[in-house]
Amino acid sequence: MSDRKPIQDQIKGVGGAAKKELQDQYSRYYYTTENRDKLKAIESDPESGALYDAANVLRSDMEKVSAVESEVLYHKGDKEVPGYKAYLKDKYGLTEDAIKNFVIGGVGSSTRKTGMGNLHQLYEELEKQLTDTKGRLAENGYDYDRMTGYEQSLVDAEEYRKKSRKSGSSTPPSTRLRRLFHRLLFLLFKGWTICALELRMLAITT
Repeated sequence: MSDRKPIQDQIKGVGGAAKKELQDQYSRYYYTTENRDKLKAIESDPESGALYDAANVLRSDMEKVSAVESEVLYHKGDKEVPGYKAYLKDKYGLTEDAIKNFVIGGVGSSTRKTGMGNLHQLYEELEKQLTDTKGRLAENGYDYDRMTGYEQSLVDAEEYRKKSRKSGSSTPPSTRLRRLFHRLLFLLFKGWTICALELRMLAITT
Protein backbone atom coordinates (compact mmCIF):
# COMPACT_ATOMS: atom_id res chain seq x y z
CA MET A 1 0.00 0.00 0.00
CA SER A 2 1.38 3.40 -1.01
CA ASP A 3 1.98 6.01 1.69
CA ARG A 4 1.63 8.83 -0.78
CA LYS A 5 -0.27 11.76 0.70
CA PRO A 6 -3.06 13.47 -1.28
CA ILE A 7 -1.64 16.15 -3.52
CA GLN A 8 -4.05 18.66 -1.97
CA ASP A 9 -2.21 18.29 1.34
CA GLN A 10 1.11 18.98 -0.37
CA ILE A 11 0.24 22.19 -2.21
CA LYS A 12 -2.35 23.93 -0.06
CA GLY A 13 -2.69 27.59 -0.80
CA VAL A 14 -1.59 27.24 -4.42
CA GLY A 15 -4.06 27.67 -7.23
CA GLY A 16 -4.41 28.04 -10.97
CA ALA A 17 -1.60 27.15 -13.36
CA ALA A 18 0.93 27.03 -10.52
CA LYS A 19 -1.07 24.29 -8.81
CA LYS A 20 -1.27 22.28 -12.03
CA GLU A 21 2.48 22.61 -12.54
CA LEU A 22 3.19 21.48 -8.97
CA GLN A 23 0.86 18.53 -9.38
CA ASP A 24 2.69 17.48 -12.55
CA GLN A 25 6.08 17.87 -10.90
CA TYR A 26 4.95 15.86 -7.87
CA SER A 27 3.56 13.09 -10.10
CA ARG A 28 6.80 12.84 -12.07
CA TYR A 29 8.88 12.84 -8.90
CA TYR A 30 6.70 10.17 -7.27
CA TYR A 31 6.68 8.04 -10.42
CA THR A 32 10.48 8.17 -10.62
CA THR A 33 11.22 7.51 -6.96
CA GLU A 34 8.58 4.79 -6.64
CA ASN A 35 9.82 2.76 -9.60
CA ARG A 36 13.49 3.35 -8.82
CA ASP A 37 12.91 2.02 -5.30
CA LYS A 38 10.92 -0.96 -6.58
CA LEU A 39 13.62 -1.93 -9.07
CA LYS A 40 16.20 -1.73 -6.31
CA ALA A 41 14.03 -3.74 -3.91
CA ILE A 42 13.35 -6.52 -6.42
CA GLU A 43 17.10 -7.16 -6.70
CA SER A 44 17.04 -8.50 -3.14
CA ASP A 45 13.76 -10.39 -3.62
CA PRO A 46 14.66 -13.64 -5.44
CA GLU A 47 11.08 -14.84 -5.92
CA SER A 48 9.82 -11.57 -7.37
CA GLY A 49 13.02 -11.10 -9.34
CA ALA A 50 12.49 -14.46 -11.03
CA LEU A 51 8.88 -13.55 -11.81
CA TYR A 52 9.97 -10.20 -13.25
CA ASP A 53 12.53 -11.89 -15.49
CA ALA A 54 9.96 -14.47 -16.58
CA ALA A 55 7.50 -11.71 -17.45
CA ASN A 56 10.15 -9.99 -19.56
CA VAL A 57 10.80 -13.21 -21.47
CA LEU A 58 7.08 -13.76 -22.05
CA ARG A 59 6.64 -10.22 -23.32
CA SER A 60 9.65 -10.60 -25.62
CA ASP A 61 8.26 -13.87 -26.99
CA MET A 62 4.88 -12.23 -27.62
CA GLU A 63 6.67 -9.54 -29.62
CA LYS A 64 8.36 -12.26 -31.68
CA VAL A 65 5.00 -13.90 -32.42
CA SER A 66 3.57 -10.52 -33.44
CA ALA A 67 6.53 -9.97 -35.77
CA VAL A 68 5.95 -13.35 -37.40
CA GLU A 69 2.24 -12.64 -37.79
CA SER A 70 2.96 -9.28 -39.40
CA GLU A 71 5.53 -10.74 -41.76
CA VAL A 72 3.42 -13.67 -43.01
CA LEU A 73 0.48 -11.33 -43.62
CA TYR A 74 2.18 -8.26 -45.08
CA HIS A 75 5.60 -9.51 -46.28
CA LYS A 76 7.58 -6.47 -45.15
CA GLY A 77 10.88 -8.31 -45.42
CA ASP A 78 11.77 -8.36 -41.73
CA LYS A 79 15.16 -10.12 -41.70
CA GLU A 80 14.79 -11.19 -38.07
CA VAL A 81 11.60 -13.20 -38.61
CA PRO A 82 13.28 -16.46 -39.78
CA GLY A 83 15.26 -16.48 -36.54
CA TYR A 84 12.08 -15.80 -34.55
CA LYS A 85 10.30 -18.69 -36.26
CA ALA A 86 13.16 -21.06 -35.46
CA TYR A 87 13.23 -19.85 -31.84
CA LEU A 88 9.45 -20.30 -31.44
CA LYS A 89 9.61 -23.75 -33.05
CA ASP A 90 12.36 -24.91 -30.71
CA LYS A 91 10.79 -23.45 -27.57
CA TYR A 92 7.06 -23.90 -28.14
CA GLY A 93 6.73 -26.36 -30.99
CA LEU A 94 5.43 -23.82 -33.53
CA THR A 95 4.70 -25.56 -36.84
CA GLU A 96 4.42 -24.32 -40.42
CA ASP A 97 0.85 -25.67 -40.46
CA ALA A 98 -0.04 -23.39 -37.55
CA ILE A 99 1.39 -20.44 -39.45
CA LYS A 100 -0.48 -21.41 -42.64
CA ASN A 101 -3.74 -21.74 -40.73
CA PHE A 102 -3.25 -18.23 -39.39
CA VAL A 103 -2.59 -16.86 -42.87
CA ILE A 104 -5.59 -18.62 -44.39
CA GLY A 105 -8.19 -18.20 -41.70
CA GLY A 106 -7.00 -15.53 -39.29
CA VAL A 107 -6.83 -15.77 -35.53
CA GLY A 108 -9.81 -18.08 -35.07
CA SER A 109 -9.05 -20.82 -37.58
CA SER A 110 -8.12 -24.43 -36.75
CA THR A 111 -7.83 -23.86 -33.02
CA ARG A 112 -7.98 -26.91 -30.78
CA LYS A 113 -7.90 -27.69 -27.11
CA THR A 114 -4.62 -29.61 -27.27
CA GLY A 115 -1.62 -28.70 -29.37
CA MET A 116 -1.27 -25.61 -31.51
CA GLY A 117 -3.42 -25.33 -34.62
CA ASN A 118 -2.94 -21.62 -35.21
CA LEU A 119 -0.06 -19.20 -34.77
CA HIS A 120 -2.18 -16.77 -32.79
CA GLN A 121 -2.97 -19.48 -30.26
CA LEU A 122 0.62 -19.19 -29.13
CA TYR A 123 0.26 -15.43 -28.66
CA GLU A 124 -2.89 -15.90 -26.58
CA GLU A 125 -1.24 -18.56 -24.41
CA LEU A 126 1.78 -16.34 -23.78
CA GLU A 127 -0.51 -13.42 -23.01
CA LYS A 128 -2.36 -15.53 -20.44
CA GLN A 129 0.91 -16.58 -18.81
CA LEU A 130 2.07 -12.96 -18.72
CA THR A 131 -1.17 -11.83 -17.10
CA ASP A 132 -0.81 -14.55 -14.44
CA THR A 133 2.81 -13.57 -13.80
CA LYS A 134 1.89 -9.90 -13.48
CA GLY A 135 -0.76 -10.88 -10.96
CA ARG A 136 1.75 -12.76 -8.84
CA LEU A 137 4.09 -9.78 -8.95
CA ALA A 138 1.25 -7.49 -7.90
CA GLU A 139 0.59 -9.75 -4.91
CA ASN A 140 4.22 -9.13 -3.91
CA GLY A 141 3.80 -5.36 -4.27
CA TYR A 142 5.26 -4.83 -7.74
CA ASP A 143 3.48 -3.15 -10.67
CA TYR A 144 5.11 -4.73 -13.71
CA ASP A 145 3.73 -2.31 -16.30
CA ARG A 146 4.80 0.77 -14.34
CA MET A 147 8.27 -0.63 -13.67
CA THR A 148 8.93 -1.64 -17.28
CA GLY A 149 7.52 1.69 -18.47
CA TYR A 150 9.99 3.48 -16.22
CA GLU A 151 12.87 1.32 -17.47
CA GLN A 152 11.91 2.12 -21.06
CA SER A 153 11.84 5.84 -20.28
CA LEU A 154 15.45 5.56 -19.07
CA VAL A 155 16.43 3.76 -22.28
CA ASP A 156 14.69 6.41 -24.41
CA ALA A 157 16.38 9.22 -22.48
CA GLU A 158 19.81 7.64 -22.95
CA GLU A 159 19.21 7.15 -26.68
CA TYR A 160 18.20 10.80 -26.97
CA ARG A 161 21.36 11.91 -25.15
CA LYS A 162 23.51 9.80 -27.51
CA LYS A 163 21.82 11.27 -30.59
CA SER A 164 22.23 14.76 -29.17
CA ARG A 165 25.95 14.21 -28.60
CA LYS A 166 26.37 12.93 -32.16
CA SER A 167 24.60 15.98 -33.55
CA GLY A 168 26.78 18.25 -31.42
CA SER A 169 23.96 19.66 -29.33
CA SER A 170 22.06 18.57 -26.23
CA THR A 171 19.34 21.17 -26.78
CA PRO A 172 15.93 19.70 -27.71
CA PRO A 173 14.90 20.39 -31.35
CA SER A 174 11.89 22.44 -30.30
CA THR A 175 14.10 24.71 -28.19
CA ARG A 176 16.61 25.17 -31.02
CA LEU A 177 13.80 26.09 -33.43
CA ARG A 178 12.45 28.70 -31.03
CA ARG A 179 15.91 30.20 -30.63
CA LEU A 180 16.40 30.29 -34.39
CA PHE A 181 13.02 31.94 -34.87
CA HIS A 182 13.81 34.61 -32.28
CA ARG A 183 17.20 35.21 -33.91
CA LEU A 184 15.58 35.69 -37.30
CA LEU A 185 13.11 38.15 -35.82
CA PHE A 186 15.98 40.06 -34.22
CA LEU A 187 17.91 40.24 -37.49
CA LEU A 188 14.81 41.29 -39.36
CA PHE A 189 14.11 44.05 -36.86
CA LYS A 190 17.77 45.11 -36.94
CA GLY A 191 17.70 45.27 -40.73
CA TRP A 192 14.60 47.45 -40.78
CA THR A 193 16.15 49.74 -38.18
CA ILE A 194 19.32 50.20 -40.24
CA CYS A 195 17.28 50.91 -43.37
CA ALA A 196 15.20 53.48 -41.51
CA LEU A 197 18.33 55.25 -40.22
CA GLU A 198 19.89 55.33 -43.68
CA LEU A 199 16.74 56.81 -45.18
CA ARG A 200 16.62 59.42 -42.44
CA MET A 201 20.28 60.40 -43.06
CA LEU A 202 19.59 60.62 -46.79
CA ALA A 203 16.63 62.93 -46.17
CA ILE A 204 18.75 65.21 -43.94
CA THR A 205 21.61 65.49 -46.45
CA THR A 206 19.29 66.33 -49.30
